[in-house]
Amino acid sequence: MNKLFFLFIIGVVFSTNAKQVSVPLASNGDGEIVVIASIQQTDNYSGQGLLTKKAPSKELQALQQYYRFAKADNTKQLLTTLFEGDGTRANISKELKRRPDKFSNYNKLSALELNNNYLWGEYAVLSLDWGINGKAMSWYDAVYCSQQRRCAVSDMMVRGSDNSGMVSSVIALAEHKPHFKSTKSFDFTVDYFPDYGVNKVNPVTVKFDLTPLASKVTFSKGSSAEVNVNKDKGLANINKYIQAVWQHSKDTTEFWHNYDPQVLIPVMYGEQDMSIKYYTATAYMQFIGNISEIKFVMTLKTKETIYYIAKVKHAEFSNYMLFAVDKKSHKLKHSYDEPLFSSVLTSHEFYNKLGIAKF
Repeated sequence: MNKLFFLFIIGVVFSTNAKQVSVPLASNGDGEIVVIASIQQTDNYSGQGLLTKKAPSKELQALQQYYRFAKADNTKQLLTTLFEGDGTRANISKELKRRPDKFSNYNKLSALELNNNYLWGEYAVLSLDWGINGKAMSWYDAVYCSQQRRCAVSDMMVRGSDNSGMVSSVIALAEHKPHFKSTKSFDFTVDYFPDYGVNKVNPVTVKFDLTPLASKVTFSKGSSAEVNVNKDKGLANINKYIQAVWQHSKDTTEFWHNYDPQVLIPVMYGEQDMSIKYYTATAYMQFIGNISEIKFVMTLKTKETIYYIAKVKHAEFSNYMLFAVDKKSHKLKHSYDEPLFSSVLTSHEFYNKLGIAKF
C-alpha cells in the first residue's frame, strides 16, 4: 500500500474522550527509553466517510466542504473555506495565481475516511485514508475552529513552521508505531505549540531523561589549573579539543569521530534573540575560540551518542550548548542523531527550558 504523508490543518476540536499517546524518540544502549513525545489524540468519528456521508461535526463539515470544492476545482468557493487568521487564505490565493491547476487532480479522489484526530494547540490534525484509482493512501489533514465555532482549513503544517516538521513526525510515529507507556519519571519536559494560537492548549510534550554529572566540570580559558573529568573519556576528549582550540592549534581532526570538514555542526547562537546556526569544523573552532568558560552540568545518553549539556560564556552572549560525543570512540560528532531527534535538540523551546531550569 502506497503511503503519502501530508499535512493540512483545521482548527480546534475539544473532545471529552481525548487521551494522551506517547511515542519513543530515543533509547540508550540498554534499550531504555530516554526521550519520549506525547500528543493528545481522540477517536471521535473514527471510520467516518467524508465524501458521501454528511459530516457529523462543524470541524468535519469544514473539511468536507473544502474537499468538495477541491474535487470540483472550484477555487473561488474553496478560498472561502480557508482560515484567514494564520495567513492560509492569502497564501493559497497567491499560489493559485502561480498555479491555477493546483487542485485539478483532486477529482481522482474516490474515498475519504477519518482515522484519528490529534490535537495540537488550537488546531486539530486529522489522519485520513484516501482512495485514488483503487489504491489506499495515508493522508494527514486538519481544522481550526474559532470560539464562535466558525471552522476553516489551514495550510500551517504544509508551508512549515519551526515545529511543524517535528510534530508531523511525532504524529506519523503515533499512527504507525505501538504507543509507549513508561513508569519512569522524566523530570525535564519541553512543550511545543503552533506559531498561531490565542490560548496555550494541547502542546506536544517531549520528555527527557537527563543525567546530572556527579560534579560540575568547568573549563576556563587561560586557566592553568588541571581539570578533573572523573575518568569520563568523552569529557576528557572535549577538554583536549577545547584546550587545543584555545591554544590556537590549526589541526584538531584527531578529536573528531569520522571527521568531515563539509558536515555542518548545529549551535544555538544568542541569548534573548536566539537562532540556530550551522558551522563547518573550521568555523566551529572560531566559535569555540570566542568562549571564555564552559561549565558542563548534564548528559543525555542515547544508543550511539552522549550529549553533554554545558553553560557557556561567549564573547557576545551566555547560553547553553550541546557537545555530541560518539559512545564507542569517545570523540566529538559533527551532527546529532536522526532528523526528528535533531529537530528537538535544535529548537528554541529546548534551549528556553534549559535557561529556566538553570542547572
